[in-house]
Amino acid sequence: MRLLEKENLIQNGIITASKKHITGSFTEHGHKFFEIEYVISGSGTYIIDGISYPICKNTLFFMSPSNFHAIKDCDAEIINIMFSCNLCDTNSIYYLSSFENLCALNLSDEDSILIEKMLIEITKSNDINYMVHFLRAVTLKLSNMVENKKGVPQSTQSHIQSAIIYTLENFRSSITLKSTAEHTKLAPAYLSTLFLKETGTNFKTYLDEIRFDYATKLLKFTQLSVSEVCTTSGFTDYTNFTRRFKAKFNCTPSEYRKEKKKR
Repeated sequence: MRLLEKENLIQNGIITASKKHITGSFTEHGHKFFEIEYVISGSGTYIIDGISYPICKNTLFFMSPSNFHAIKDCDAEIINIMFSCNLCDTNSIYYLSSFENLCALNLSDEDSILIEKMLIEITKSNDINYMVHFLRAVTLKLSNMVENKKGVPQSTQSHIQSAIIYTLENFRSSITLKSTAEHTKLAPAYLSTLFLKETGTNFKTYLDEIRFDYATKLLKFTQLSVSEVCTTSGFTDYTNFTRRFKAKFNCTPSEYRKEKKKR
């Protein structure tokens, strides 16, 4: 599975947008940025974290760096937006990233007209500030649409939302409490205290949970070797990864994969 780098695909490091026609199939890949793909028309299958979704008009796919996806038998016109967490409206992206299985949204005709117009505005402009303005409007609209669904995340302070989104985008790298504190412009000790108060867990445990969750998805739905799963998920020591995985799941990564493949 390929991992797509932000530096290679987002020319300004902030946002890239395009309207295009895609055909055929694309193998599994992940990316170190957020992505929106909106279907104007067409058909096919979108596979996110091993779950298949139909490609059809007015469907919007929202993917965070903790997702990986593939496309099968596609013939569709889409709008693609790739962007960094640095420019996001923190509250909106926090909501969208916090819902489980919220990768595919089937928009109503009324909502799709507004969303499509705003996304097209993003693709037509070369002005970063203009593009960001409309992207924030899109993510705000999407978060408002899902806000009343069950499982809405508990409200947290904006500093902690920012820390969570930053962690989500950078969990594969050597991210630390210190680097996250620098991003949120808080002292590490204060961020640590606030993070525990707001989330009920400490920063290191939260980071490990993201990494282990990603590792289990890779074991279930990809053919990556266990050592590749280890490094792709952000763990740097293979022996330590397998030892901690067994302690957490009561089985080795290979045993976990074998058991999940049976189902």
